[in-house]
Amino acid sequence: MEINTIYPDIEEDIGFKRPCTSNIGGTVKPYQIHILYLKEQAPRWPKQINYPEFKEIEDYLKQQNIGTKIKYGLCERNDIVPENNDLELLCFQRVGAGFFMTQILLTLDKLSDLSSYIKTGDKGRLTVNKLPEENYILVCAHRAKDARCGHCGPIIAEEFTKQIMGLNAAVYKISHVSKHEYAANVITYPSGDWYGYVKPADVSRIIRHLINNNTKAYTELGDIWRGSMHLTTEEQISLSPKAFIKSTQVKTLRKKERTIHWKDYGFGPVGEEALNGYLWILFWILALLVFYSLNFSLSGEQQVSE
Repeated sequence: MEINTIYPDIEEDIGFKRPCTSNIGGTVKPYQIHILYLKEQAPRWPKQINYPEFKEIEDYLKQQNIGTKIKYGLCERNDIVPENNDLELLCFQRVGAGFFMTQILLTLDKLSDLSSYIKTGDKGRLTVNKLPEENYILVCAHRAKDARCGHCGPIIAEEFTKQIMGLNAAVYKISHVSKHEYAANVITYPSGDWYGYVKPADVSRIIRHLINNNTKAYTELGDIWRGSMHLTTEEQISLSPKAFIKSTQVKTLRKKERTIHWKDYGFGPVGEEALNGYLWILFWILALLVFYSLNFSLSGEQQVSE
């Protein structure tokens, strides 16, 4: 593990010495499937995942109404490209209480088979192999997306690779997973747990938990636990000692406060504060128009009577 000594400020700016600016529990959006496309080395990935072949896979599956939430991303390729121009995917899929970790080889003319496999488990024309390791550790190292991920991710991935020697586990660098500010971000399968603000000293803790999985991650690793793929946001927040109140929840609370305020004046909730302000202006404009209209009518009636 090497930490930059040429530019010492890098650790305070984008490295492991930068402050943890917020709590992280409850920041995982629930999903059932994680599909990763093996493509190139992580430093070569563009900021946006715009490989046309993978975009075609993603767009096709989105049109199929599969009924489960799928997360897409890139995975660094360290080995030889498959023969026959096959595209190689890693698929981590939770089905009920079970979990399946597979390698899928396909060409773009077999997208219907991929959809069927995800829905029913029928392989069709696909080549599907069970992944050999018992645990998989995925580390975000998407440098083009965010400097923090590009700096911290490779260091953490290297440290994991060193410490899992002899264990039934594998480490992969992957593309952006959400929340750059939490780098280094780590996902473990089959547990489906997410971790943020991971530092080199945390690597052995995560590995110990994977090997001796007698406790839940949110109790043993609660200071870096972001959540888990199979838990709702509310469940993650209730379990996490580092719960994060999401901005949507803050908006909901503020909306409730405004509702009470408006009810005190005999009005119902009508939207954001800016809209409420405009409605009050409109109300007074209409009131003035009615006032002047009534005065004009009265004055006109007086002139007629005279």
